[in-house]
Amino acid sequence: MSDLADGVTLIDEKPHPDMASPRFPQIERVEASGVLGDYDYSFDFRETNRDPHSDRVRVIYARNGSGKTNLLRAVYHLLTPDIDSLQALIDIPISKLRVLFRSGATITLSRAGSLDGPYSVEISQPQGESDKDLPNKLVVEPSDFGSRVYRRVLLARADYDSYLVGLHRLQGHTIFVGDDRSVQSAVPIFKQQESFVKSFREYDRIAPRSAVIASARTQEVQESLKRIEEIFSRMAFADISMESGQGGGAYAEITRHVLNGKKQELLAAEARSSLLAKISQILLRGISFERYGLINLKQVKRIRTEIVETRSNNTKLKSLHGVLDPYLSNLLEQMDALEKTKDVIDAFVTSVNGFLERKSLSFQTLSGITLLNRNHEMLDPEKLSSGEKHLLLLLSNAVIASRVGCLFIIDEPELSLGIEWQRKLISELLRCTAGSSVQFLIASHSVQIMTDISEVVSPREVN
Repeated sequence: MSDLADGVTLIDEKPHPDMASPRFPQIERVEASGVLGDYDYSFDFRETNRDPHSDRVRVIYARNGSGKTNLLRAVYHLLTPDIDSLQALIDIPISKLRVLFRSGATITLSRAGSLDGPYSVEISQPQGESDKDLPNKLVVEPSDFGSRVYRRVLLARADYDSYLVGLHRLQGHTIFVGDDRSVQSAVPIFKQQESFVKSFREYDRIAPRSAVIASARTQEVQESLKRIEEIFSRMAFADISMESGQGGGAYAEITRHVLNGKKQELLAAEARSSLLAKISQILLRGISFERYGLINLKQVKRIRTEIVETRSNNTKLKSLHGVLDPYLSNLLEQMDALEKTKDVIDAFVTSVNGFLERKSLSFQTLSGITLLNRNHEMLDPEKLSSGEKHLLLLLSNAVIASRVGCLFIIDEPELSLGIEWQRKLISELLRCTAGSSVQFLIASHSVQIMTDISEVVSPREVN
């Protein structure tokens, strides 16, 4: 098993024996009441197996002032197991929020007679599955956060610590991209961003707010691309390591052949034809793998040239077949092992380049992600437009979400995007998370975003 930085596990790798299965239960239903004191929301993530958009995407569409952003923030913080999220929930105006998982578990926030301030949160497990040694309820008071050392104090308290442990066991990870294009998540690979955010506090006092936000957007994009590079590289390493540990391998087969004196029944011409056929298969299939530096086919191409230039009746071809055939078979097995990784990389690169004009993005395992201008010169992310930065931010974090198991929340994804890009966005987010259980919760003002969505979530006004 291969881990990302600080212990984030790629969920499609072989699971650890003590890891719960499924590790990240999907959300079935979200219910909210008293958002801003005036609005109720209720929606399902249904599994229809007919409409992938309905299965994994929910879009909230409502006029300004209807509490969309507050709802998204409340869902994110309710599902995020850390002290800061518990504190953030104090100031979000909502009376009750309940998230039901397909496993039957629920997480509920409730307040009595107020919209903010003190609240209680409770985890409810299906009968027979609750942790008897952990409390399932926590009462949060604003006074708990009054000290400068509140984090240290609260983490030492049994009720806070136990609740956060229980929440972490229940819920995997949640990523939230806000309308200011900041990315929030408790996933450890996102923690490196905290120092950058803090460094801008002093700068914010002397620079225009627009300059701070622009710099933050660029930094978020750079950090997201770095995370993508790491994920792609680790996926490839994990695939190759797993394939190498299966007990076969080219050198083992060659060793067996030589030591056992395996008799070669093929005629020279047949051996030549067999090798060329397998080489052609490798070269044809390997184009997409070589594009991303997952496999190097230079040696295979040289071998092909040598064999093509050799007479078909050369008797040495029979011995050569016994040595090369295991090597070529091993290359095909490597491609089998790397197929999923290649598909993930290809989905991301293809999606990004489907949007960009006069620019392109490429990936190589050795050099990582590269942005090029129309003259094929390297391009700094700082030179991208705000829409291009925003697009890279969304698509890269979608891939991250698919690798760690996640609810991906986006507030106003249409910001800085033209109409055509808005129409394509959800389809491309789904492409970048194909084969995963990632769910999207999106709030939008754009009709274009909802082009392929058959059902839109709207609030119910209660006053």
